[in-house]
Amino acid sequence: MASPFPGMDPYLEDPGAWGDFHARFINYISECLGDHLPDNYHAAIAELIRAVELSTSEYRDFYPDVGVRQTHPLPERHSSSSELEYGGAVAVTLPPPKATMRQTRVEVVRHPDQTLIAVIEVLSPTNKTGSGYYEYAAKRAELLRQDVHLIEIDLLLGGKRPELAGEWPTGDYCALVARAGERPKAKVYPWSLRQPLMAIPVPLAEPDGDVSLPLQEAFQLAYDRGRYARVLRYDRPPPVPLSPTDAQWAADVVARGR
Repeated sequence: MASPFPGMDPYLEDPGAWGDFHARFINYISECLGDHLPDNYHAAIAELIRAVELSTSEYRDFYPDVGVRQTHPLPERHSSSSELEYGGAVAVTLPPPKATMRQTRVEVVRHPDQTLIAVIEVLSPTNKTGSGYYEYAAKRAELLRQDVHLIEIDLLLGGKRPELAGEWPTGDYCALVARAGERPKAKVYPWSLRQPLMAIPVPLAEPDGDVSLPLQEAFQLAYDRGRYARVLRYDRPPPVPLSPTDAQWAADVVARGR
């Protein structure tokens, strides 16, 4: 069953759904893009693992793309600068909880030299909030220093978008295409909640031209195969705040779809 929304479904921002959707969407981006690539290119799914420290609130509210892999052992009872005595009890100041952040992206690679040509990032909530925002900003800056095209896709209404030299154009969602040979300039493609996802260009190595990435097709495949029509709580308001007019529009869309 198709999503009741013409493009991105805001109900997918539910923390219980996003991790699964993100993984599926990345997979279908690689497949849809692969259908358009020349024979000497392929689109690979790459996984990056980073060790991070989470604040108390982030530890409590982490999204599925952050896995807590290490818990704190019980402290040994001995005096140290991190222990304070309170009436015979010992209060211990613990370091921030450790976590591993698993992030996937699509890499466009050229054969036979196995050269990395382009990277496609799909932002997650952890890329737009808390310490994860700065982790992603550092990774993004590192990519922008390389001779690699960067395509950044933001399908989230929540959180703070990565920095841009100028103002982000008006739009609920956007895709940024930063070509290696044109930086610091980049092209931003915005669209609204009420529009289908765009088809965006993916640059290749010269003299090869751009190929088209049909985001709506990849989204629909991910939505259908994930059976989100059965699991998302459309009987409730969306998990992210909408403007009053968009909230009423979304309610009408869901009512018609049901």
